Amino acid sequence: MVNAYQFNRVHPPLMKDYNGDVYSVPNTSLEETIGEVELPTKRLEIGPKGRPFFVIETKIELTRKMYWDMLTRPDHFEEDITKTLTLVSGVSEVQKQVIERDLEIEAGASGFGLSASVKASLKITNEMTREWHKEQTEQREQTFKAGYTYCTWVLNDELSLEKQTRGIQRFGNKEKLIPPKKGHRNPETTTNIVTCRLATYQDKWRDTASAEILNRVLKLQAAQGKHKITAIPRSAVNLVDLLRQLDRFVIPAKTKRELIMACSLHRTR
Repeated sequence: MVNAYQFNRVHPPLMKDYNGDVYSVPNTSLEETIGEVELPTKRLEIGPKGRPFFVIETKIELTRKMYWDMLTRPDHFEEDITKTLTLVSGVSEVQKQVIERDLEIEAGASGFGLSASVKASLKITNEMTREWHKEQTEQREQTFKAGYTYCTWVLNDELSLEKQTRGIQRFGNKEKLIPPKKGHRNPETTTNIVTCRLATYQDKWRDTASAEILNRVLKLQAAQGKHKITAIPRSAVNLVDLLRQLDRFVIPAKTKRELIMACSLHRTR
């Protein structure tokens, strides 16, 4: 195995680097925090000027991160097959509207109407705002080849908004939290997320176990020279077919056991 995977925008962890076991890569290695910022606290005062009876205080924290998410798990095909893939890119309009409501702004090409300092903290650039286009769906036909494992990932750019609201009652110079209604809390914290799907990456890995078994059987065939066998598919090797093929040759029992074991291990992965 190569060095442990570290997040990058170019590609997710590759099956060839982990002998197919990309599930072993921890989630922390699949993501990167781009920036965090806390917006100035807002206070809505209710009551006579200078002597408000109630205060609604709102704090907002924004976090931006990128991460790879597995769209389809690793899948191995025994024969060539054509499938229709549905690929989604861009930003959900519903999510965008929720963020607009919480920020009390209108999201646009300028980067959610945020100040220059906030955009700098979150590394929101002109390139980023161009990537955050309206959600689009594309359907594409693709042929998956036998003898390979396929895994599809999607690169996400996520903006998370954590909003804390406190209701405060004032008595002269003293303040205390207002008792919340049943089913509510004071302070109340909500988290909303808007996610942009930036890119899709499809990983393709030739099953080394299948290839190894095939190569060893073909070498045995060449050594015998008297019989010709049908090449064993490069897809998941069928154990029954393998035994039938091997029975046609004078093969040392140890070698035969090794081939059967390799095939069994391959089928249970």
